[in-house]
Amino acid sequence: MLSRGEVLPRRDPSHPVLQGRAPWQAGSPPKGSLDLVKRIVLPVLAAVALLVGASGCTPEAEARDAIVKWFPDWAEAKAIRVADCESGLNPDAVSPGGANWGLFQINRTSWESTVRSMGYSWSQMTDPYINSKVALHIYKAAGNSFNPWGCRNA
Repeated sequence: MLSRGEVLPRRDPSHPVLQGRAPWQAGSPPKGSLDLVKRIVLPVLAAVALLVGASGCTPEAEARDAIVKWFPDWAEAKAIRVADCESGLNPDAVSPGGANWGLFQINRTSWESTVRSMGYSWSQMTDPYINSKVALHIYKAAGNSFNPWGCRNA
C-alpha cells in the first residue's frame, strides 16, 4: 500500500517486459545463460548424440539387412542361417588361408571371375550388401539352392 504523498515509480514504456518480451529478448541474454549452455546443455546434447550413434547398426544387423535386401522372402531365414554358420554374420570374415571372404565366405578361386563380371572387385567382398548379392547369384546358379556352401544344412 502506498502511504499518503508517495508517488508510484514512472513506467518506462520501452522496458521489454512492458512490451511483452522477456528481458533477454531486448538484446543480450541474461548473465550466466551462455555459461549454462556451455557447461550443461552442450555436453548433454553430445552425450545423446553418442548414445544414438552407438546404438546404430551393428555389423550383425547390417549383415541381416543385406541378406534380406537380396534374397527372396522364402529364402531369407535359411540364407541368414548359412551366413551365420559360414562367418558368424561378420562381413569382414576372411578364412585363415584367405580363400573365402565375407558373410557367405565366397571362395575366391571359384567365384572371382563372377564377381568381376558383376562389376565388383574382390576387395569389395567384405561389403555385406555386395557379398549378399554375389551369394544370391551363386544361389541362383546352383538352382536356387545352398549346395555350394559347406553350411548348406544350417
